[in-house]
Amino acid sequence: MYRNDKDRILSNIAIDPTTDCWVWCACKDRAGYGYSNTKGRTIRAHRLSYILFNGEITSNLFVCHKCDNPSCVNPKHLWLGTMQDNLKDRDKKQRTAKGCGAGNVKLNESLVKEIRKETASNPEVGRKYAVSASAISCIRGGRTWKHVV
Repeated sequence: MYRNDKDRILSNIAIDPTTDCWVWCACKDRAGYGYSNTKGRTIRAHRLSYILFNGEITSNLFVCHKCDNPSCVNPKHLWLGTMQDNLKDRDKKQRTAKGCGAGNVKLNESLVKEIRKETASNPEVGRKYAVSASAISCIRGGRTWKHVV
């Protein structure tokens, strides 16, 4: 099916001698995942590598990285799992951004502590801190900012 694609994979990698990652050196997205075109469609490079070297991917399965390097296409570093498997792996390795490290956040840990002490309604507290009432509800209900005690 992908006769010339093995050569394409191998010609677009650099092997990292310290990790044995096959680092994709061609086109990458913002998250660092490589991609390639084959048979008239675009496919992520690690998925293509998995297919070429390990076999077909069963429907609805993710190709996950043991090495946590999105640019890696080493078939020995790749494994199949469900979305839930991938999320469990991420959490086990503590690769989830929390609090201020999670990107475009308006609050920080000290403000969250203040919010939890507030007695006003969620909409009132939300206006005070320039966030939605549902964000305040999630903070107070322990659904977000769980790491802040």
